[in-house]
Amino acid sequence: MPTTGKFFQSEGREADVTRAITRAWADQFDQMIQSDVLVVGAGPSGLCCALNLARQGMRAVVVEQCNHLGGGFWNGGYLANKAAIRRPADRILEELRVPLQDHGGILLCDPPHATAALIAACYAAGVRFLNLTVVRDVIWRENRLDGLVVNWAPLYQMPYGTAHVDPIPLESSVVVDATGHDASVVHMLAKRNICAAPPGNGAMWIEESEEEVVKRTGEHVPNLWLCGLSVAAVNGTPRMGPAFGAMLLSGERAAEQITAKLRRPAMPSATQAYKAGAGSPMVQVKLPPAPTPVAPTRAFPAAPVAPAAAVGAARLAPGTPLPAPGTPPSGTRTPSGIQPAVAAQIPQPAGQSPSGGALPAVNAQGQPVSPSNPPSSQLKAPPPPDPGIPTVSPETNRWMRGSTSRFFKKKP
Repeated sequence: MPTTGKFFQSEGREADVTRAITRAWADQFDQMIQSDVLVVGAGPSGLCCALNLARQGMRAVVVEQCNHLGGGFWNGGYLANKAAIRRPADRILEELRVPLQDHGGILLCDPPHATAALIAACYAAGVRFLNLTVVRDVIWRENRLDGLVVNWAPLYQMPYGTAHVDPIPLESSVVVDATGHDASVVHMLAKRNICAAPPGNGAMWIEESEEEVVKRTGEHVPNLWLCGLSVAAVNGTPRMGPAFGAMLLSGERAAEQITAKLRRPAMPSATQAYKAGAGSPMVQVKLPPAPTPVAPTRAFPAAPVAPAAAVGAARLAPGTPLPAPGTPPSGTRTPSGIQPAVAAQIPQPAGQSPSGGALPAVNAQGQPVSPSNPPSSQLKAPPPPDPGIPTVSPETNRWMRGSTSRFFKKKP
């Protein structure tokens, strides 16, 4: 008996209890908005899948529409509270320290004990649960499943139109449909015309059903995995009844495949490698070896290159060659070689010889030119035609005048 006379030593005010519950739930729910894997269905296959994912360090969230976890694993077959486990699935329950009884090769377990042990192991591994939560739609982006749209399950047990509460989205890298015969997620994808509607499972055949369920466990559409009896519902294989070994093995196999996919190394882009910094591991890119230079089979002498100088008639002495219009200066390298000197010459001043001596100026008839005897204007050559103005023959000119007059002639 405590010395204070009270059994409980901590405070227990009502407001403090409510505040502690809501704050802890809000913090936990915030961590479930984005996860690695969303497992729909808390039956044996969904619990086993979530347990193995959490053990590998994945953030696994289980969505269950009922208030309790475990699905049909609580009761076993025909209210007998016994469930059949076929080898090698017995090792999973042995790891959880669930007692097994051998009845002629058929191993039996107490379903409440096995279910409670499986749920406790999930909580110990870090699995999060959203019970009383129903899946209402899917998040489908860029041809892959990126999450689910969920809502509070009791809303859909109320009369239509009684309450209207919008659902909320939950994002994840992978979704697992472990809803058993219902295959709820696949049905929603079929409703959106993303995949075919599941045909449902066939009649009971335990050996064939368990074998096919484990064998066909895998990815159905991008980022959607099937495990447990949803595999039978989608593939039309037989049902298995009160045998639960294949459900445990299917959940384990789905977790192995999902872990391999999410942990597959991806090559970082150049931008990611640059942002990683010098201290981070960089992607080493091997460049092809540089080509070996090929020695020429014939040696060619180097062409002399003369420095290009500006050409101006005002700065050159008389007799210096001038380039024609559009011609590079003399000595300039061109694609065809060195540009030779052109034949154009600077005109000599009147009354001088090329050697600098004075000569009398004469006209075209050889008569000396003086201020009293200017050259005749009739001897001037006509200016060359302007290349920009086209010349018109007299015949064409007459035809154009006639066409214009006919065109503008008034009609009677």
